[in-house]
Amino acid sequence: MANKKILVLGGANGRFNLGDDAMFESLIEAINPHREYKIITDGLPGWNSKLVDEVLPFAFLSFKNVRLKWLTCYLRFYFIFFWLWVYKIFNLLPPDPILKIYIKKIEKVDLVIFAGMGAMTDKFGHYGIITRGVITRIAKYFQKPVIISGNGIGPIRNPRLTSVAKKYIREVEKIFVRDKIYSKKELLAIGYPEERIVEAIDDAYFYQTSQSEADEAKKILQFLSFDRQKFVVVNLHDWNPKIKDELFKKFYEAFRDNIGGYQVLLLPNYFSSRMDDREMLVDFQKYLKHQGLECKLLKEQITPGIAREILKKADFSIATRYHIGVFSLSVGQPTVLIMLDSGYYIQKMIGILDWYGLEEFALDYRSPQLGNKIKKIAADNQALSKKIIQINKDFDMMGFQSAEYLKKLLNKISHGKN
Repeated sequence: MANKKILVLGGANGRFNLGDDAMFESLIEAINPHREYKIITDGLPGWNSKLVDEVLPFAFLSFKNVRLKWLTCYLRFYFIFFWLWVYKIFNLLPPDPILKIYIKKIEKVDLVIFAGMGAMTDKFGHYGIITRGVITRIAKYFQKPVIISGNGIGPIRNPRLTSVAKKYIREVEKIFVRDKIYSKKELLAIGYPEERIVEAIDDAYFYQTSQSEADEAKKILQFLSFDRQKFVVVNLHDWNPKIKDELFKKFYEAFRDNIGGYQVLLLPNYFSSRMDDREMLVDFQKYLKHQGLECKLLKEQITPGIAREILKKADFSIATRYHIGVFSLSVGQPTVLIMLDSGYYIQKMIGILDWYGLEEFALDYRSPQLGNKIKKIAADNQALSKKIIQINKDFDMMGFQSAEYLKKLLNKISHGKN
């Protein structure tokens, strides 16, 4: 038992934001609370981009033409077939150091888990579907089970991505999807067996806040003078710079007319320069101040547990980041989720709110109903919170399904054999 090794691959950006980190940590803790397994993480920051852009052939070619760039990316997926054939016949590892690392890591583990990674979609197709295809193909060669936990699937409409997804997804033993509306349909459309799909709440829901995180959140709220006030947590991120001015205007109008009496705390999501909302929120803070509305910005780097504890003390949240909404719901607080684009974000945000029957609170930032929904969530805060808490009891009783399945699977795997 103690000799079993598990390779856990983190979120779409490689543990660079609060949501990915929460999914990653919660799954590891749930399957390995007593440290009986050896957990191996990718250990390569930005592994998605490295594996796609640096490892496989044609990466040295730089095309401005989008179709040519797509062609090289598409061909990289098939390059792994050639290298695994070479490895099988001649026992020769590829010269590329990153691909070599993955081949050696996967060869030595008993199980490969994709923790989270809502990247199986057209929006992140190059780094999601193709990279997963490479990893899964290597795992199949070594006869290692592959599990996908806490995932959002689709939309996948690009025919080339669809063909890659069909080839790699059939090698995955089980997929736990985080919504009941879209993901299962997407998987069935590309031929994945229905009996291997499980619909379950997002893995980040099960993140366990430590006492130190709770204490730190308390200190932050005291320092910002939010410990005795009604307040709403607001998150914005720079998903599309072209809509920044319009987004600020829409939010200001919604705040001005509908959240009188509430203080506003701007909560960023960041673990690295690649996932840093602070610049956006500083600009938003200045914009609101120019309009005569004061708010405060949390500038410290925080953990998922600190974010959850802050949201627990708030009255509700308004966010453009999906996982801020997940954290808010997980601690019993209502949330308004603002969609900045179609497709990918629609599926994520409506998907999580659908579990609670609150999908009306997922809105496009241009929606004329934005102000009304914020007003409604402020007015009905206590009733909505009771509803959310009751539904959370059902999730708690149901348990962490992917973690439970993984623990049973690990018990069946003899060391060194699958």
